[in-house]
Formats: sequence, structure tokens, C-alpha cells
Amino acid sequence: MRLLICDRPRAEFESPGVSALFDAAFCLEDVDDAPCPGVAGNRGETADRLAASLDGAGELWITSRSFCGQVSAPVMRALELARDGRHGDGRANKRALPERSLHVWLYGVDQNAYEEQGLARMLAARLAPELGANLAECRVVDRFDLRLFKQFGSLPHKGATSAAHIPLSPAPPAPAGTARSIALLDAGAPNDAARALLDDFEDALLAYDRLSSRALDAAKITEPPRFERLSCHGAKGAAGEAPDAGPALDALAACDTLVIGCPVQLGALPSRLVRTLQDWTAAPRLRGGMRVYAICTTNECDPGQAHLSLEVLRLFCHGNNLVWGGGLCVAGAAAVAAFARTERMGRKRRGCSEAIDRLIGAVRAGLSIADAARRFGSTDPLAPSNIINAPCALPAWAYKLMCARFTRA
Repeated sequence: MRLLICDRPRAEFESPGVSALFDAAFCLEDVDDAPCPGVAGNRGETADRLAASLDGAGELWITSRSFCGQVSAPVMRALELARDGRHGDGRANKRALPERSLHVWLYGVDQNAYEEQGLARMLAARLAPELGANLAECRVVDRFDLRLFKQFGSLPHKGATSAAHIPLSPAPPAPAGTARSIALLDAGAPNDAARALLDDFEDALLAYDRLSSRALDAAKITEPPRFERLSCHGAKGAAGEAPDAGPALDALAACDTLVIGCPVQLGALPSRLVRTLQDWTAAPRLRGGMRVYAICTTNECDPGQAHLSLEVLRLFCHGNNLVWGGGLCVAGAAAVAAFARTERMGRKRRGCSEAIDRLIGAVRAGLSIADAARRFGSTDPLAPSNIINAPCALPAWAYKLMCARFTRA
């Protein structure tokens, strides 16, 4: 069975010579109004149909507009719905997934954008095992053309291995400036690790601000930092209208710093965050020059699984006149959420709390993580890449047992 998931209108694939190529297709109309994964409520019929189609597919074809190297919000939503419909919101047992081939076609990428092309192929290679697939090809083109579907195998193969030879240049240093108005964008679900880490970030920053009040008084800054809590929106509303981004943009326009908290799902940014960022950049009120940081969580034991998502955000900032300050990658998200109410500097939270404190130092000083590391004397080898790693609080075997217990519950 050959399955297609795309972000194009269904009418485009009903033309002669194309419709017969696929046994099942989920197009823009099928997923754009579906319930947003990760929020309360019934997953709906779309998730069940996607999960059933994915289980029976021997070939999975993904056609998507590129969002800084990863798939677009509608396609990402479809993949999240398929995952949730098959695994019931639990951790996927990748060994139980049938083997299939994965074909990824990303369009809308300038052929001179080598960083985005390389990142796209690395993300496709990361996505394949999450879907129980072997990556057969990843094609990155400048525009969508239906004629490509009539020429299977006619284009040169462009696999994921070539991406390793395309270096990603470091981000430029962020201009220094004390952060006094900070927006916290929550892209996670209620009671998950991303929200807990944003709460800890806010509480700890305010505590450190009070402790350093004398230094702030010397700089004639007497007011504590102001926080704005923002949430990601999902699919269209009941009336078929896009959510109003106006109130969030009004709040964001008054802030000098944005901190994004998001879970990394299927090796990429969640669809809620991608849609929100796309809607924000479509509005002319988004403040240019704002400093942007991120806290990414992953259910894996290796925080490196979230590094590519930080690269997506870095490319997004560079393309939208925003200043990328770096990000924190936190492994063992289930353990972070479970231990959120324990002592902050206790054994279960100390490593993550110290990583949050390093991020706070960069945010308060208005510096990138790399510049803050040079100024404050950090010896972390990842600091020049604007990355802070927080390893899982538990050994790998203990964390797997915890996740298995949560899945059974």
C-alpha cells in the first residue's frame, strides 16, 4: 500500500496520472481542521484513519512545504495524529512498527539555501525510525510540481547522508541588553515537562533578580522583570476561522525577549509551535531584533535528540530578523514532569536546575549562550554552538521502566 500525506489541496492530486499512484492520501483538507494533538479532547476519526493507513502502508510519501528544514504544520499534525491514534498518546514502541520505506519531498527551498537543505535531510533521517521506516529518499526542491509524481525514480537520489557534509555556520552574537520584559511561549501540553521547566525558569529568574537587587539599583533598574505567558494555538476553530493572533502579538510587541518551551516529537518541533510561528511572522507587528531562546524536551535519554530542533529555530530567527540566543535540550521529559515538585537542587533535579540557571544567566545579560559562556567562564564544549545539554535524571534502564509503567497506566 502506498500512502501519501501532504499539505496540498486534494484537487491537485485528482488529476489523471497522479490519483492512481497512491492507494490512500491525506491532503490539506483532511488534517487542517482535525483536533490539535496534545490538547484535551477526543482525537477524532482522522487520527484513527491515519493510524490504520500508516499500519498498512508499505510506502509512505510525504510532500510538504519546508518550514526552515522540517515539514509544515499540517503534515506534522497528520504525523502526530497517526502516532496518537496508534499508540494512545504513550511512548511509541518503534520495534512494533512494520517496516516501510519513507519518501520525503520538501518544496519551497531556495536551491542556494544549503543550510536548510542539509537540515531537511538530517531531519528526514531522524523522522524515518520514528515512523518505523527506512529513508528511501529526501528531495528538496524550490517549487511544487505535480509532474515529479509522474517520474518516480527519474530524479537523482538525494539521501540524508549528504547532509553531514554541509556545515551549519554558528549564529551571530546577540547584542547585549538586560532582559526586562520576557515572553514565555508554551508549546507543550498541560502538566508536561516543557511547562514545568518554563515555570521553574520564571520562578528562578525572579529569585535571582531579587538577590541581585543592589546591582540592579546601581543600574537604575528598580522594577523586577515582567513576564507574559503565551500559548500556542492549534487548528482552525469550529467556524473554520484561523485563531486570532492579535492579543498575543500585542503582548509580544512589548517584550524584548522570547523564551519558547516545547517538546520535541517525532524528532521535530510540534505542529502547534510551527503554526503559531508561521502566523506570527505573517503579521507585520512582530518586533524585529527580539532575542529568542528555547527550552526543548525529549522523551529520549539523549538530549542530543533535540539539537536539530534548535537548528530549525535558529534558521527561523535568521530569516525573520530575530536574534537567536540558543537553547537548552532536556532529556528524560517524563522524569522531569514526575519530579517537578521535588526539591529544586535535590538529587533528582539538580542537573536540570543547573542547566536552567545557565540559561537564565544568558537571558538576564541579553547574551547568546556562547557569549555568556565566554564571559562567565563556562567550559561546556557545546557552548560555542549555543546549546546547553541537561541529561536524563535517571539511568537509562530506570527511565525506560518509568516510561513503561506510565504507558501501562
